[in-house]
Amino acid sequence: MRLRRIGRNELAVIQTMLVIYDAQREYAQTNHDGEGVLAYASRMVSSPGKHDGLYWPTGQDDNPSPLGEAFVSASSRNAQNAGYYGYHYKLLESQGPHAPGGAYDYVVRGKLFGGFAVIAWPVKYGDTGIKSFMVSHAGQVYERDLGPQGAAKAEVTKSFDPGPGWTKAPDRDGY
Repeated sequence: MRLRRIGRNELAVIQTMLVIYDAQREYAQTNHDGEGVLAYASRMVSSPGKHDGLYWPTGQDDNPSPLGEAFVSASSRNAQNAGYYGYHYKLLESQGPHAPGGAYDYVVRGKLFGGFAVIAWPVKYGDTGIKSFMVSHAGQVYERDLGPQGAAKAEVTKSFDPGPGWTKAPDRDGY
């Protein structure tokens, strides 16, 4: 039963990473801060009263956010949080030397212009998932077993860098 749950979670996370990829592309098509600049969202969940993330609460006159309310738990990484499909998610603001195009920062003058990336890791290794996942603005999801200490490794990860040990996950049509 546990292995089936892990398998379902991991398949759902791959699809979730692609949903986040699509949401970032949608977000970047609209000026969200009144400065006339198109950029990717710098947060999973917007700051109160702002549209600087992929999710924001909407009123009657608001445009809907690219991601739904279910993603609020995805970006919260406290110990009591079950995550989204048993995983935590974090936006990354740069890429490393193993990424397509080499190492560079995505942030220019405080805006996420140069691209975006996301890392996801199991809330409870061996119970909610085993593999960790990354996706960037290029749209390819990568996977790797970071081991029992994977949460600590993912928490300190700052760059999308699918180097040795990371492999391409099946694409959208693979499932």
